[in-house]
Amino acid sequence: MENSNKIEKLIDEYYHRIYKFMIAHLKNADIAQDLTQTVFLELIKSNTSLDAIDNYDAYLFSMARNTLFKEFRKMQNSTKLKNQLLNSMQASTDELEEIIYVHDLNYNLEREINKLPQQQKKIYTMSRHEGLTHKQIAQRLDISANTVKNHMVQALKTLRGKYELMIFILSIYAHLI
Repeated sequence: MENSNKIEKLIDEYYHRIYKFMIAHLKNADIAQDLTQTVFLELIKSNTSLDAIDNYDAYLFSMARNTLFKEFRKMQNSTKLKNQLLNSMQASTDELEEIIYVHDLNYNLEREINKLPQQQKKIYTMSRHEGLTHKQIAQRLDISANTVKNHMVQALKTLRGKYELMIFILSIYAHLI
């Protein structure tokens, strides 16, 4: 009973001073109040006899300082974690933007391939998608290799013009986001 009376007196005498100490360092009333309460809870939990404490002022402010340091370490670790998460999210966002960019380019390229004349489209697809040589395409379509070459040159010329414009537009768009 004697210890609880002493604790009540210490709380009455030091609570406001410890709180002011905390708020001066934290600039946050809620956290300062929580930590001030933590100091006194730790005092209650400790098995230290209050009679053994020579200087209550020094003892309580040491506890307050140590509690504050623990909180700063938690905040620092929390900040590091937040920064790691933000960096990870940024990397994921960058990857996602790249995937979308490549998808858009492929979609637009396929759209332009579909606009090619039938024979150019067929020859381009056999060359680029199936990996056939001009000679193999000529044999399959029963046309000369020179005709295959002419169709490929024309198809590539058409696609390059459109594709370069698409890359230019998408690169401008990518810089805006």
